[in-house]
Amino acid sequence: MLETTAYHEAGHAVAATMLKRAICELSIVPTEDSLGHILKTKPPDGFRPDINGDNRTLAWIEREVLIGLAGPAAEAKHVGRYDHRGARGDYKMAANLASHHHGFGKVLEKYLDYMVARAEDFVAAPHHWVQIEDLAAAILVHKVMKPKAIREVCRAAMNDSPRIIALGKSWMAEEERRQAKDLATLG
Repeated sequence: MLETTAYHEAGHAVAATMLKRAICELSIVPTEDSLGHILKTKPPDGFRPDINGDNRTLAWIEREVLIGLAGPAAEAKHVGRYDHRGARGDYKMAANLASHHHGFGKVLEKYLDYMVARAEDFVAAPHHWVQIEDLAAAILVHKVMKPKAIREVCRAAMNDSPRIIALGKSWMAEEERRQAKDLATLG
């Protein structure tokens, strides 16, 4: 269970790091509310997604939703299935933020489906997955990590070119199989 939590939280942290979202802490120390967490810095002063729909606000919402959904996507990639119950807080946060721009009906539902697909693609990208794997391993050892340590682990993982290339080849082969299967069902 702790390893699964490590992958979940590493997914959030790598997404936040890659998307330039400042975080204060990554932890797999259980609390009353969760098995782990990332603490992000507070939103910018004056951030009001409920009344401001400008492009900057919409971009901020989309980034937060992607970071929120990257955790469950990384966990699902690691264990082979989603834990929807365990990710309830992430889904609630994503729906709440997205509802400011997409309402509460079919558009919101389709948008969240799209963002789940984006999160799955994000964590599956070889240069992200190696960071998630290495960060999950590091957080299992340290239990709590600060931003500098997180960045160091991610930077070191990005320098593992042979591993990234091997994962990339595997990923491309899987994509080609998936596309061939999709074409076969259409034809």
